[in-house]
Amino acid sequence: MLPFYKDFTKWLTLKPKLDQLVSYPKFQEGDIWWCHIGANVGHEECGKGNSFLRPIIILKKFNHRIFFGLPTSSKLKESIFYRPIMIKGKQVSVLMSQMRLFDVKRLYYKQGKIGDVELLKLKKDFVKLLLK
Repeated sequence: MLPFYKDFTKWLTLKPKLDQLVSYPKFQEGDIWWCHIGANVGHEECGKGNSFLRPIIILKKFNHRIFFGLPTSSKLKESIFYRPIMIKGKQVSVLMSQMRLFDVKRLYYKQGKIGDVELLKLKKDFVKLLLK
């Protein structure tokens, strides 16, 4: 079976454009944003389409420029690494093992927000995963 082809060249033409942005959106913990995740190495989660986008949940805001984000997926799996969550009436998976640091320049547009209770549950589940 041939490995999935990743178009790093396309991503490398978009990445410098993102880096040159001078206007930044405002964001908060619990926000759901479409984010330019990129074409990444190995089993690291990638964005989709020509803009390499994927919805992410902002788990922890460090300042107005950087945050920890959790990518989401429409694929539902039974695993401690895939946590189900409802977003706009649709069940998706939060990819707990793919949490990473993002710069605000990667944010494309806001899709919505999860509630404070759900955000607290996500944070607790993430900490549990780290301690296993």
